[in-house]
Parts: sequence; C-alpha cells; structure tokens
Amino acid sequence: MFFKKDPRQTPAVKVKKASDIISGSSHKQKKYLSIMLVPSYTTGKTRSLRIPRAVFYCVIISLFAVSAIIAGLQIRANYLRHVAEHYSNELALTAEELLTFQFESEYEMNNILAANADVVSQLTDEQLDRWREENRLRREYQASLDEIQYQLDALERWIHEFDEELTAAIAGLTDRTFIPPVAAILDRLNASQAAIREAGMFPGYENGYANGYTNGLARGVALNDEEGDENEGEAGIVLLSALTLPAPVSRDDLTAQIEMHKNTLELMAELKQDLQYFRTQLDPHLLNHPTMWPVRAGISSPFGWRPNPFGGANQFHTGIDIPARHGTPIRATGGGTVTFSGWGSGGWGYKIIIDHGHGIRTLYAHNSVNLVTVGQRVERGETIARVGSTGQTTGPHVHYEVHVNGTPVNPTAFLLE
Repeated sequence: MFFKKDPRQTPAVKVKKASDIISGSSHKQKKYLSIMLVPSYTTGKTRSLRIPRAVFYCVIISLFAVSAIIAGLQIRANYLRHVAEHYSNELALTAEELLTFQFESEYEMNNILAANADVVSQLTDEQLDRWREENRLRREYQASLDEIQYQLDALERWIHEFDEELTAAIAGLTDRTFIPPVAAILDRLNASQAAIREAGMFPGYENGYANGYTNGLARGVALNDEEGDENEGEAGIVLLSALTLPAPVSRDDLTAQIEMHKNTLELMAELKQDLQYFRTQLDPHLLNHPTMWPVRAGISSPFGWRPNPFGGANQFHTGIDIPARHGTPIRATGGGTVTFSGWGSGGWGYKIIIDHGHGIRTLYAHNSVNLVTVGQRVERGETIARVGSTGQTTGPHVHYEVHVNGTPVNPTAFLLE
C-alpha cells in the first residue's frame, strides 16, 4: 500500500534568481583584477593572482608620475649640458683672445725696447748722464708732490672730523632748549651758522666741507731711488720711465687743493668763532640750570604721592630721596646764590636753598652739615653740604627738590647728567 506524501509537508527550498547570481559575481569582479600567471614549461600549473583595483590604479599612477619626473630631469640635464658647453666654448675663445693680446703686447713692447735701445746707443755718455740726472730729479720732485698730497689728505680728514664735531656740539645743545633763554639763543646760533656756511660756499665746496682730491693717482706710482739706481745702466730705462709711470699728481692739482683747503680752514675758523660767541651767552644759563645729580646714587623715594613712612595717611612727596653714605659730598646741581642755609623747621633738619634765576630754586635737606652761607655764590658741581639724617628721616639720604616760580616740580625732568 502506498501512501501519498502531503505536499504541504515538503520543506521549502530557496532558489536564487539568476540576476542575483550575476550581480554578486560582477560586484566581486569590480573590486578585483585577476592576473593569469602561465609558466614557461608545460608541466607547470597555471596560477591566477587577484589584485584589488585600487592598488592596481595606484601602482599605474605612481609609474606614470615617476616616468614624468625622470623625463623632466632628463630634459633639465640636457639643457644644463648645452649651457655648460656654450660657456665652455666662450671661455675657450676668451682664453685664445687673451693669449693673442699678450703675444701682441709683448711684440709691441719688444719693438719699443729695440727702438729705445737704438736711440740710447746713439747718445753720448754726457747725454746719458744728463738724462739720468733729470730722471732722478723728476723722481724726487714727484716724491715731494706725493708727500704734499698725503698731508692734504690728512688735512681733509681733519676738516671732516672738525665739521662733524662742530655739528654734534650744536646738536647737543638742543637737549637744553627747555631752559628759558637757551631756545632763543640756539635759534640765533643756527641761523648764524647757516649764514656763514652759505656765504663761504666756493667752487669745490659742498655740504660744509671740502671735496678734496679724489683721483688717487699719487699713491705709490713713482719709482723709488733704489729701483732707479739699480736699473740706470740698462738700455732704455731713462726714456721708458714716462711709459711705465701712471699719471702723477700735478702741481696744478695740489695748488688748487691747497687753495680750497685754505678757504675751508678759514670757514671752519669762522664757524668755531661764531659758536664760541654764542656759547658765552649760553654758558651762564647752562651752568646755572640745575641739571646735575646732587649725589651719585639712585632714587629710593620718587616725586608724588606715597605712603607716609612714619605712619598715618598718604602724603605728597614734593621731591626725591637719594640715599648715600653719611658724610658723602652734596653738590650744587647748578650755579646760583644761596638764599637759605641752616636748620629747617618741619622735619627738614639742616637744609640749603639755592636760587638759580628765572624763577628756579633747588632745596637740599637732612644734611649732616652745611658748607655754604646765605648770599654766597656757588658754582655748578661745587660741594655745598654733606649727607646726613638730621630732622625726620629713616636713614642718611638727600631730600632734593626743584621749585619753578614757587611750585615744586619733578626733579627728574631736570637731571640730564
């Protein structure tokens, strides 16, 4: 008896579509490239090598890039080789022309020497002696001209240095233009100097100093005595001396230079005299103005508001404190007249006040001893007292003040030196 199987109980079998199979295999083929390796002998097996497409393309692109670089280098090398060959040919031609020139020069010189020897052979001993003597005198004369030229060059350098120092001295005075009368006097000085320079302009004179001699032919061009004495017996030395010497310094050149330097020296002297005249007007103001430090030290307490060193509220410090050893000399910061010298009330101790004129006064306090009296004239840099700690202090120092028309100002604006 046969039983018929129920078709509903048959297991389902999944069948792939042909399109799925084709698409899957083609996708793998897109990712890889297959290379067949066929052996040269018949018994070998044929093998296949799969390479990712990305790697294959990278290798191909790299090969192309390397090939392009190599080709570019070859082109550049060929160009450089052609350039080198060109310059080599040019150098060879130049060397050949130089040899030709040297040969022709030697030929011409030999011809001149031969002609000169013929001329010398026709001269008598007396004529030769006269030529030798003239040549010796010519060398001595040229040597004297060269020495004069050397002295003129040294004089010109001195004129340059003097003019620079004169200009620097006037420029240095501009640092004192804040002194009331100095600015006006300095303006007159600059105007006077400019007028003198303009009036002193002459041919060969520029920018405030002489141009000088610049041909440079006088340096070591004449034959010295040893060379002349050694060669005097050889044929042609006397007559050829004019050909072997470069152009010497001439008397006219030196005369023109001497005249030019003379005028320049006169101008420099007038400028110096003019500066000295105005310095006599400036010096009293420069010497009286308080621009020096009273002692050589630093500032421990500056001008302006500060905490009270003895406690209490802040106070306005009307000067600067300069600490120094007890007994250190205190100098007048500028020339003037002493208007106070004694014990000052209010914790100053021994103090000194100097009137410098133009409404400017300086004060020096806490001194151990005062060395000047009221009405005494003191000069800039003169010792007027010694450092101490009298009055209300925390140690030996100089309390230094500058007053302009009765108002205390910051002394550091005056301390230029």
